[in-house]
Amino acid sequence: MASAILQRILDIAEEKGAISIKEANILIGELTFLDREQLAFALRVLSKETMAEKCKFKISVVKAKIKCSECGYRGKAIYDGPEYHTLNFAVPLNCPNCKGVKIKVTEGKEVLIRKIRLKVNSIGK
Repeated sequence: MASAILQRILDIAEEKGAISIKEANILIGELTFLDREQLAFALRVLSKETMAEKCKFKISVVKAKIKCSECGYRGKAIYDGPEYHTLNFAVPLNCPNCKGVKIKVTEGKEVLIRKIRLKVNSIGK
């Protein structure tokens, strides 16, 4: 996942004509089970000898939110499960209002590059 994130950041920077990447703000959903510190470490290691080598990676976690099909509740989810990946990725979430399980996750599964600060060579422009 870290290599895909970094590659996308590098691709965007290249498209914009950047000479270096100063900062990247990344959002990760809590249901991705990505650890913020581990992801930051991986990004720092992978960015060596690239234009992102001195990039400050700011990673924020998006809390899980749901919509319950049983009672119509929208908001924070109750997570009652172990924090590990399963083959079918069936995360045990419940509605805090009716304890129902017929829910749709509306936030918390995403991985987004929210903002990138670039240094662009302005010579000749």
